[in-house]
Amino acid sequence: MPVYTDGSKTDERVGCGVVFNDTILSFTLQSSMSVFSAELTAILVALQHILVSDHRHLCVYTDSMSALKSLHSLTERRHPTVKEILLLQRKLERKGFDIIFYWVPGHVGILSNEQADNAARSLSDHMQQPVCYHDLKASILRYIQVYGKRLGISRSSTNYITFILPLLIGQRYQYEDLMSA
Repeated sequence: MPVYTDGSKTDERVGCGVVFNDTILSFTLQSSMSVFSAELTAILVALQHILVSDHRHLCVYTDSMSALKSLHSLTERRHPTVKEILLLQRKLERKGFDIIFYWVPGHVGILSNEQADNAARSLSDHMQQPVCYHDLKASILRYIQVYGKRLGISRSSTNYITFILPLLIGQRYQYEDLMSA
């Protein structure tokens, strides 16, 4: 049985989609997640739904080469979603499932892959998937950069984060002081 997965990230939202048989699943993820994490989450969702499937021979298709490579990389195994995928894959294989992962090029007219892409981009149910450390760190750094730009501080300034961070922390304490008054 073919299963197509995709992840998507725009300025406003992050999502993932999974297509198998006549079923299309779509989830909105945490906005601080990377597209890489969204792609991995789509693969995880696919495996979770395979677990309750009658089909024993499955082909999971993704247009994310980085997601596929991460499943074979020792360094990427620190990513929590990669760990979950690998654990679930082993569980499925012990139960007699035969799972093969394939890369497919994106946006070349493969119907089910396009459906997975559309599902990942659509407004959908919110999925409570934890945000990994690297995604959270990147999100915080982006916020600090935007805040610095508002203050007119260039990113090339010496000790950029050292300069901005006390300002952000000071704002937090001012807000807490106002709330407690």
